[in-house]
Amino acid sequence: MENRAELSPTFPYPQREVEISKEKLREILETKPIELTKKERKRVSEFEGELFEQYLPLENIAPETHAVYPQYFLSDTGWRLFQMVYQDSSLSQRIEKILEEQGVKFDEESVAGRQTEKTFWNAVFKDLLTVAEDEEKFTQYQEKGWQFKEGEKALGKKASLTLSGEITASAKPTTLEEAEKLFYQISNHGLKNIQKQLRKGVETVSSDWARDRFLEEFQKAGGNVDQITNPVRISRVVDPEKLLEKIKGYRNLKKEWKELKQELLKNNDPLSQAEATVLNIYLRRLNISIAEQYSTGRVIASSPCPSPEEKEAYRAIKGTRIELPEDRFNALKASRTMERIDHFLVGASGAINPNTGLYETISLEIDKMVAKAEQEKEPENPNFEKYNAVRVNAEQAKVLGEIVLRTYHLDRKGWTIYIDPQQKSLACAYKETFEGEEEKIKQIKIPPEYNRGLIDTLKVLAHEIEGHALRWQNQETFLAKEGEGMRLFSELTTGREDLLSEAAAIYMEEETLGRTVGKERFPKYYYYKVLKRKKDGGSFKECFQAFMEAFAEGKGQSLAEIIDDSKKFEEAWRYVYSRTLRIFREGTPLGDTSGYLPTSKTLHYVEQEIIGEELEKAGLIDLLFTGGVDFYSLADLRKLGLLDFDKMNKPKYAAVALFEKIKAQIDRGKTLEEIIGTSGNKN
Repeated sequence: MENRAELSPTFPYPQREVEISKEKLREILETKPIELTKKERKRVSEFEGELFEQYLPLENIAPETHAVYPQYFLSDTGWRLFQMVYQDSSLSQRIEKILEEQGVKFDEESVAGRQTEKTFWNAVFKDLLTVAEDEEKFTQYQEKGWQFKEGEKALGKKASLTLSGEITASAKPTTLEEAEKLFYQISNHGLKNIQKQLRKGVETVSSDWARDRFLEEFQKAGGNVDQITNPVRISRVVDPEKLLEKIKGYRNLKKEWKELKQELLKNNDPLSQAEATVLNIYLRRLNISIAEQYSTGRVIASSPCPSPEEKEAYRAIKGTRIELPEDRFNALKASRTMERIDHFLVGASGAINPNTGLYETISLEIDKMVAKAEQEKEPENPNFEKYNAVRVNAEQAKVLGEIVLRTYHLDRKGWTIYIDPQQKSLACAYKETFEGEEEKIKQIKIPPEYNRGLIDTLKVLAHEIEGHALRWQNQETFLAKEGEGMRLFSELTTGREDLLSEAAAIYMEEETLGRTVGKERFPKYYYYKVLKRKKDGGSFKECFQAFMEAFAEGKGQSLAEIIDDSKKFEEAWRYVYSRTLRIFREGTPLGDTSGYLPTSKTLHYVEQEIIGEELEKAGLIDLLFTGGVDFYSLADLRKLGLLDFDKMNKPKYAAVALFEKIKAQIDRGKTLEEIIGTSGNKN
């Protein structure tokens, strides 16, 4: 763990950014740059590039985990699918051989090629699931072979794909314990040989099956979770060798860099000071990278029979050569460890828990803000109701978004707006991962079924474009500028930038609401309430119940009313279920009642409001739009002369200006369809 004593009263953890005073921030931002000659600046840039070349290959190693809900394998469909995917060890290889024999090859060097390959394997899984859902089809697949029609369709009928199963027979499990045992008996090598999209397919269908059973029980019990059980989720590490390579590389690099820093600190010349400052930034990022592997360590520790490779990887993560502890299955101990890791990654509150003597996760500032907000009632706003009654479809949202993009000339920087058939909500995507490799895509994605009000649409466009996209473009244009910035920012960030990123987006959302129709943003604080329930010892089912109750209250209804109405219940669980799962990340069992919070990033949705308001009061709002940085790197970046707010793109409130043009025409009786044609052509 890194020393932040001068900044953090919660040492050895960073203090949650929401608690850092604006006076301290102002002091940091007044840090004077190290005076360097042009030649020295060039050497610092070369030095940083050398560190980047050492670090990036390790960061790009992507060990995979595989999580399933084993109860699914007790069902007939689940068991047949288990046999086809896990007990047919050469299935993926046989399919690849058929493709090779028929001259089908995917271009793995391009994003499009990898996407085509991914689409093909998703189609193959769909064929497997079709077989698994019918006993007669499964028998035919085993004895005579089965035509993979979806797979052929994905290839554009360029190949015929018929094959039969070669399943290693075993008895169907009759208990959850037997299903878990079968899953854990699969070797790491066996998991690795299964094509990734097939594994992902099992993850999805087993998760959906467990979700549907849980929801059915919850509804039948009238929301009384004492009468139902938690879903069970278990995980495996697919490739512990990759994990070991990554963590060993990190630890060796940390040792090398710390020694190098000590050598640099022996000198007092400006060049050595600047290089030591660059090392500070990289060591901070490296420590975060190491800490992020602990959740994978928890997955290994939860296995009843970890392989020798998994044990070695676990010891590397822990930084010790000792054997796995006997009490490694103790959920209380594991959750406490993960809470400590979360405090290191996200920050701890300065408040001390009187029962444990440990730092709290949830800041008292948040407690105060939520308590105050819940006493306020959202006022009626006729202007909002009037203009938000104007509906916006996907094509219209695309036109509006393109106008906002052009205001910042982001269209010239490669940003586009795309109606994505796979998208569920309007969102900004700067990078996507294809088969473990990240590609910059710079897109605002809109779902085809998009249908929201005009004000809601402008608000979300401000959030995604004037918040997220603008911030990312500032990072790329200024902090990563060749010869003037750092190569780190061309691909990565300082490691703790999430809160400021969300704060910028929420700030633009609030400003847009206020400047268009004079409306305040009234958040529901759902995550805060659910984390409070988790802290009080709630497992997944209690946290889900608390979330559902909060959601119902936000709709002005009771939980019973939501449960009794099938449409309302579906709307509620579709919002609540996946969000409740977010606080049980990092390998946390869904039955965990430890009261510890292994992952608290969801608090950003509350903290970002405080951050935005405080920075605005302090005249530091430009900081929100500086992409890729966090509070703990500001002083070092100032020393390197990299934080020049005058050069940054500032918000122009384009969505607000766009509304003023549209509003005038709506008031004259024009429809949005008529207005969009005018605005789209002239702006």
